[in-house]
Amino acid sequence: MLKTNKNFRRKRKFDSTPRNAKVPKRRRTEGEAGDETGHASAPIGFKALESICREEDSENATLELTKKAERFEALLSLKEIRPDLLKLVICSFRLLCSSNNIMTANTEKILRSAKAKNFITGSVLLRFINEMAYSNDSSFGTVVADLTVVFRAMIQRFGESIVHSLPIPQLSTSLAALKEKNLIEDANELEKKLQDVKELKDEVIR
Repeated sequence: MLKTNKNFRRKRKFDSTPRNAKVPKRRRTEGEAGDETGHASAPIGFKALESICREEDSENATLELTKKAERFEALLSLKEIRPDLLKLVICSFRLLCSSNNIMTANTEKILRSAKAKNFITGSVLLRFINEMAYSNDSSFGTVVADLTVVFRAMIQRFGESIVHSLPIPQLSTSLAALKEKNLIEDANELEKKLQDVKELKDEVIR
């Protein structure tokens, strides 16, 4: 009697589908990676944002940032952002607020987004500004300067709906503490810029 080849029988069992037959694709569910309705961009990383902030040509830097708008906004949505990365986020906001008319549409889309507004008025930035007062970091002078530009720009865009939520008093307190510790070289100039922001706030409220 001829013995039946078990391997042959097993192979035939799995070859029941014709070779050219179309196998129906598995339908993606909402929220699955790659699905249009559930796709979420990964937050932009430290090195990518650092490269943008270090770009000598500010317009090139802004253009690169707008190309990564979704990833930038994903970063803004995080509940916690480490201090060195937060400095770059603030720098990026200053670039957006200072861009020329050529890229107005793209920069405005980011600045007027709900995620940008929530970040500027949210707990992550507030906590960072409060902690500046207890730091011995001499680089915070640049951060304060950037924030004055950003706060002014956001007041101009959102008006009374945002002025009461901006951490302007906290920034003033931290600046005073840094000045007292002689960590800010141009403290008087920064105080003047911050005062301009406060006056703009008062104008909007009136």
